[in-house]
Amino acid sequence: MVYIVVGFVAWLVMGFVVACVMGFVVACAASDKGFWVPGWCFYGFVLWPIALGHVLVAKPKGKVDEIAKDDRKRSADPTWRCWA
Repeated sequence: MVYIVVGFVAWLVMGFVVACVMGFVVACAASDKGFWVPGWCFYGFVLWPIALGHVLVAKPKGKVDEIAKDDRKRSADPTWRCWA
């Protein structure tokens, strides 16, 4: 009985870790496209397979020139992270 409980808890912990990592991945992709990061992080945590597909096909928010300028600024700054 103890092994069943330990195995179940291990699967729950692994699922939680995977959901956290995928929420972060979705939030980083959404940040690159100019979307609100906390909302996408929660969306990615709860429904990460759907959110990942959604953010990959979503069009960038804002003008194309602003996004290109922002990308050049990010690539020039070595300390930039996806949460910036």
